[in-house]
Amino acid sequence: MKKNIKKCITFILALVTVFTVIILVPEDTSALITDADIKALEQKIKDNSDKIKAYESKIKQLQNNISSTNALKKELDEQIKVMQDNIDDTKQLIARYEELIAQKTDEINTKETEYNLKYSSFLEMMRVYYEDNTTNYLDMILGSNSLSEFLTQFERVGSLLTFEQTLMRELNVETVDLKNMKNDISLKREEAEELKKKLEDDEALLQEKLSETEALIKKYMQDQNIAAKTLAEVQKLDEEFDAQLTKLLKQYEEQKRTQYVGGDLLWPVDPELNYVSSKFGWRTLYGKPDYHRGIDIIRLGYNIYGANIYAANDGTVVTATNHYSYGNYILINHGGGYATLYAHCSKLLVKSGDEVKRGQVIGLIGSTGNSTGNHLHFEVRINGVVQDPLSGYLSHPSNLIVAK
Repeated sequence: MKKNIKKCITFILALVTVFTVIILVPEDTSALITDADIKALEQKIKDNSDKIKAYESKIKQLQNNISSTNALKKELDEQIKVMQDNIDDTKQLIARYEELIAQKTDEINTKETEYNLKYSSFLEMMRVYYEDNTTNYLDMILGSNSLSEFLTQFERVGSLLTFEQTLMRELNVETVDLKNMKNDISLKREEAEELKKKLEDDEALLQEKLSETEALIKKYMQDQNIAAKTLAEVQKLDEEFDAQLTKLLKQYEEQKRTQYVGGDLLWPVDPELNYVSSKFGWRTLYGKPDYHRGIDIIRLGYNIYGANIYAANDGTVVTATNHYSYGNYILINHGGGYATLYAHCSKLLVKSGDEVKRGQVIGLIGSTGNSTGNHLHFEVRINGVVQDPLSGYLSHPSNLIVAK
């Protein structure tokens, strides 16, 4: 009798364990990475790759029949932008894959734990009814004292067998599920590794395109006729743009009427970028006089493509967009008529209306617009009018070098 009670308790405990494993509270998956997220990024990368090819076709046409270096430079800038976008999207996709792999690994570990617990409980049930020779299913049936008891026992045995068969089928299904999950995660790891190799290739290709663009523009600018025509176009565009900015900033200040936030303006790049390659004011460009409305900042002997650009002080982004000559640029109002402009960016990290803090990364250095190399064109404007940034407005590295 005690043995039967012990067996009954063991069976019930095993049964409870199995059902506890089966009836689990569903996990909140609202923040989890899905295959749809992955596919959306993959499609975006594919679309960008198609755009890059289309730009290549336009660029070849302009190279064969060039009438304006500005038009060629604009197409090259657009192609480089899409290439950079592709690199950024690929990095994001790799991060998504790594999140998904970590997520799937957790799911596999949880499922294996549940599976092992369910399987152990199932084995315990089998041990109770098959390994104990004193009482088994046959004993339960043949040990009946009446037909009524026999039928009752037979029905019990049938129910138990059906339940055990159901559990066996479930365990078999879960075994297959676990195998499929492990195969899937192996494929995801392989895909992530392929993406990392693609990223390396794309980054190398971008650097080649940047060098090719710089060399190509310099080659065309060596032609005095092309250079003179290009400079005339640029000067006209810059004059128009300067008038627009002056008007825009005056209107903005009249609307806001804010006080200047105070203090010297921060050097807008890392202190290692300590060389002003072109000063503020009149200069000779391609043998012609040209008025430079800001300063150009580089680091001698280094490729500074993608280096950080920092907000020179607290303020509000008036605009962050693209201009034919200035390329990708950012204009920030600091109050009291003070404003700063950052041009030729490879990437803009702020948008119109954003509030920025002194030293915040707002963009990355590039060579978009009328530029033959990576640098930051930086302007200081007071009441819309350009000022020499080095005339008491701007703090700078102690080892600053200014070209003559």
